[in-house]
Amino acid sequence: MNVGKSWPEGTFVRESEEEEHYCGSHWDPFFDSPDGVLEALPDIIPELVPLRTFGDTYSGPHDIPAGWTTGEHFCWPNANQGLVATLRETGNDLELTNVCPFAGVGVQTGIEIEKVHVWTSGAEAQVEGVWGEAAVSFFDLAFLGNRAWYEAGERRQFILAGIAYEAGASKVDTLAVAPDSPLANWQRAHAGIAERENAYVGLQGSGIFLPIADWDRDDYRFRGPIRSVAAFDDWLGQSGWKVRVAVMQFEDESAELDVFVTGRAWRGSEPPCVSQDIEGTLWLQGRLWSAA
Repeated sequence: MNVGKSWPEGTFVRESEEEEHYCGSHWDPFFDSPDGVLEALPDIIPELVPLRTFGDTYSGPHDIPAGWTTGEHFCWPNANQGLVATLRETGNDLELTNVCPFAGVGVQTGIEIEKVHVWTSGAEAQVEGVWGEAAVSFFDLAFLGNRAWYEAGERRQFILAGIAYEAGASKVDTLAVAPDSPLANWQRAHAGIAERENAYVGLQGSGIFLPIADWDRDDYRFRGPIRSVAAFDDWLGQSGWKVRVAVMQFEDESAELDVFVTGRAWRGSEPPCVSQDIEGTLWLQGRLWSAA
């Protein structure tokens, strides 16, 4: 947290030109390459509709400084599911800065904001904060409309969703524990494991949510039991499932996330089902839901 700094300097971090974001991978669950959506853009752009944001209805506690990038987010075919296009104002024109797949629904959860990483375009950003007891970063689908509400140290309600790059039934249910580790010693003392026996940790039913080294800060490896499954059709030409997965455990409460898995991304001949443990990789996206 940027303690002691005023707004906006204490909240927003402007990235340098050296920072790179490989957004083309976000289309892997839908197309063979990003060219698939680029080829469709000429037909999509005339049908774009504004994406309504929390900031459109409720003015934020801060005024956006003069000189900051202005623009708007649009969606297609509607605000339920499809894609989001970000356009920034450049003089009298609009410039397309980003197009990404968009999950219109997800899990509402409180995030304590620590910082907001603003891309060089000034129109896109990733929010970094604390979810329960864990650090988390996600791509902000509606940054331009909601940024006046963001402040380090403040808790906001966001709708989070993951779009799986790939996912499937979990393959590993146990992990070997080094025999001289504190955990192995604890197991021998409390679980009746003999000194000569190997120690293992069971993973069945456990939630794991970890950032992926060398990927972007909003890319994660996940594992957890499925709480619910709902099929979807025709999301940018793909069918698949919205699976609610318990990806983390905080004391007596589990942190659940809606993970969207297209048929292209699913590893398996049978569809996902409730109580099944699944694992995979995903891109985490979110948007402000309320200031409470």
